[in-house]
Amino acid sequence: MADTLLSQAYNWAELGLIRRLDLMLARFFSNEQPDITAAEVLAIILTSEANGRGHVCLDLKAVSESPDQVLLQPGQAMGDERAVALQQLSQYLHALAVEDWLAALSHSELVENHLSNTVVEPNHRPFVLAGSAAQPLLYMRRYWQYEADISRAIQPRLALQQHPAIQPGLAGQPLPTALMRALLAGLFASAHDSSEFNWQQAACALAARSQFGIITGGPGTGKTTTVIKLLALLQALRLARQQTPLHICLAAPTGKAAARLNESVAGSLAKMDFSRLADSGSLDQQALKACIPTEVTTLHRLLGAQPDSRHFKYNQTNPLPADVVVVDEASMVDVEMMAALLQALPAQCRLYLLGDKDQLASVEAGSILGDLCRDAEAGRYSTETADYLAEVCNQSLPLAYLTSSEPAPALAQAITMLRVSYRFHQGGAIHQLATLVNTGMLAGEWQPKRIKALKQIFSSADAKGKLQLIQQSQQQPHFNSQLKSLLIEGYKPYLAAVASFDAAAEPAQRDQAALAILQLQRDFQLLAAVKQGDWGVSGLNQRIEHLLQQHQLLQTDGYHWYAGRPVLMTRNDYHLKLMNGDIGICLPYVENEQHSLRVAFPDTELGIRWVLPSRLDDVDTVFAMTVHKSQGSEFQHAVLLLPASSSPLLTRELLYTGITRASQCFSLIYDHEYVVEATMQQQVQRASGIVITTL
Repeated sequence: MADTLLSQAYNWAELGLIRRLDLMLARFFSNEQPDITAAEVLAIILTSEANGRGHVCLDLKAVSESPDQVLLQPGQAMGDERAVALQQLSQYLHALAVEDWLAALSHSELVENHLSNTVVEPNHRPFVLAGSAAQPLLYMRRYWQYEADISRAIQPRLALQQHPAIQPGLAGQPLPTALMRALLAGLFASAHDSSEFNWQQAACALAARSQFGIITGGPGTGKTTTVIKLLALLQALRLARQQTPLHICLAAPTGKAAARLNESVAGSLAKMDFSRLADSGSLDQQALKACIPTEVTTLHRLLGAQPDSRHFKYNQTNPLPADVVVVDEASMVDVEMMAALLQALPAQCRLYLLGDKDQLASVEAGSILGDLCRDAEAGRYSTETADYLAEVCNQSLPLAYLTSSEPAPALAQAITMLRVSYRFHQGGAIHQLATLVNTGMLAGEWQPKRIKALKQIFSSADAKGKLQLIQQSQQQPHFNSQLKSLLIEGYKPYLAAVASFDAAAEPAQRDQAALAILQLQRDFQLLAAVKQGDWGVSGLNQRIEHLLQQHQLLQTDGYHWYAGRPVLMTRNDYHLKLMNGDIGICLPYVENEQHSLRVAFPDTELGIRWVLPSRLDDVDTVFAMTVHKSQGSEFQHAVLLLPASSSPLLTRELLYTGITRASQCFSLIYDHEYVVEATMQQQVQRASGIVITTL
């Protein structure tokens, strides 16, 4: 039967039901294991295919309970051949209950079994059966190892919370409660003028007593402001006791996210007033600010990525020289990168993760921030945590966020969810829309009610000038007049600045003008759900380029490179020091009276990095970008275009992420209402088995 299944699987790969990689992996192990069973072959194919869709493992219970949902997601187009192939697959899956899967895999020579009651001796088999008897999970070995490494690194950092009298990282010195209270009072002076619980203050207090912490919340909830105050608190605790400042590293998953955090930290720190901290000791405000870094790097740069390798300079045997590491946009960090980061941290190094748990997860396998933040909404704080917050913050934790279970989850005591948005007017149009999409409607409510609620928000008085709903038929090849006007007005400001750019100006003036153009380009952005197709990123970029030429906003003269072309790095280039996600703009450039083109990229050290177009192989035009690529960005006006038909890619998280990229205006472009409805219903479900417990 294994040979028959492999023959059928070849057809599945031809029809796009599985990847060729999934098929080749199954063939490889079939050649290595001549007596392999059909169940083992099918398990290999499904585990590999699930990994390609972002799952860390294969949930065997879910496969057994809903076999018809495997590989067949809502909205997938089906021809006759595809239907026959799916029927073949369905027959295999319906014949296998959970017990059958376990029987086939528990004794497989390819699978290391962690579900048995006996102690498992590591045998480095390529697959691992783990999870629990109630919910067995099948992993490719390296992904099981990533999760194990993450759990192993986080658990001891949480265990230190069981001893609140000890402050980690300070050589076992008692936690100076009085000093903590004074510093928090100085950092959050306005909190005492309000009767509402200050979650930002609580986040600082909780994170300061632990070597691991998560600060999550929607856009504009003040995650960056909070972490600056947290770093100020940590450094003030050191300086007030005549200790050397902590070495702090700030990082983000992509170049774009790093640049965004760099701007945000530098701007917030410059405006922040630490003068009230002087009451808590001989603290100099300028000295304290000097101890808080503003330079942000990518995780790849931080760890010292090695070209053409999965390995990093800093690892378990060569730890990163840091006392504190802060990672922004942590929802974009995949399980492999998180494991590499944690392995590179010294034992006493603190790690703080910032991010929106409701955003899209990484395009790679895993949704580690979402997995860790399962209890964030409910809080689930212990009475000891509530007492600690009352003592150092002088405010009472709302009873709704206390846990009734004993013992309280240790991880929950290290997580704070910020619940008030400052980017959007609380209850304003964009905030209402994001909330509607993120929370959905009550279970069982009729579908048109969701669409009606969405349309009411778009048509409300508060939405005027802030929200726009445009219906665009994707059966026709051209933009309709409404969308055409929107795009022209959106791109005109930065292209007008390109037209007036002085390529022969003094270097400092030229760099300043290039920075201004880059800022203007970031004010407006078209986002798409998919990359390929006429209405995906590739087709949209060509069409927009043509539209802008028609209206004399661009002059390409038939060349690939032209002044005003915005480009997005699609791979890391370590020689040019450019990372995946970095955005640059092609501009005219005069040097030694020679006229040419250069691509201007923002650079935290140089201001502008000028690169010859001929050196850029891995770039795409970026008049439009995918929602995934937009994570870590904020645009004054974000426009999201949904495709004409539903697909597994269209999820609530994607729509929410697109909406929350906008700070002032958001436009939704759609073809059919049912696609909007399906997107609001469908959630990202990624199988994983990450478990964090105390030691």
